[in-house]
Amino acid sequence: MARYAKQFSREPYFVTFLAIIERNRGDVASLRKAVEYSRRATVDMPNVAGVVHQLAAFMAEYLERRSTPPTKNEIAEAEQCADKAIISSNGQVAHYHETKARILALRRDFDSARVSLTRAIELEPRDGRDHHRRLTQYHTTRIRIDLLEQQARWDEMQESGRRELAEFKNQQLQLMGLLAAVVALIAAGGSIASQSKPADGVALIQVMAGSVVIVFSAFSLMTARSLWRVLVSFLAGVALIVIPHLIGR
Repeated sequence: MARYAKQFSREPYFVTFLAIIERNRGDVASLRKAVEYSRRATVDMPNVAGVVHQLAAFMAEYLERRSTPPTKNEIAEAEQCADKAIISSNGQVAHYHETKARILALRRDFDSARVSLTRAIELEPRDGRDHHRRLTQYHTTRIRIDLLEQQARWDEMQESGRRELAEFKNQQLQLMGLLAAVVALIAAGGSIASQSKPADGVALIQVMAGSVVIVFSAFSLMTARSLWRVLVSFLAGVALIVIPHLIGR
């Protein structure tokens, strides 16, 4: 390829051919080079729909096969190129819409991706020599969209499970801290009650019990399904605190 560079480098489509050669090598690193060559080609021929679409198509393939997820900027660049190619061709080139569908799927806009793919199938010429090959490609893209959507759902479910597990761990830590505080309160209250008069000791234990009930009632608001049970427990705790005070008067 290098030996022909001097001879053909001035040809307007030379860089696009270099991009195709790199893409046909099949590996991800070569795909990245193909994208870089395609970018150079769009700088030289920004208004040629086929050249702009080549960049969009190669970017879509590269982002699909790359191990790391695509960034928003990369998806935006690819989508912008696809839109520009579609507009430049008056929206009449079928496989441009298929490329747009693949990019939308990468953006996880699966409904719009299916709309673009349906448009590609509708526009594909029935008498074209590539008709069957194109339709096979479109149906493959449809399957890919379905798989990506299913994977996105699984990812969302896993993320939701992780969040719930993290919340559960936090609640357990809070409960352990609360139990430690309650044990300390009971120990301190019992020590004070043992050194007080019997009546005062009983009143102190009742107040302490009411405080524990109120604390656990407040904590149970985080997970309780029945607010009535929480309310009854809370009122019982208040009663344990207030009644000794009223009797003492």
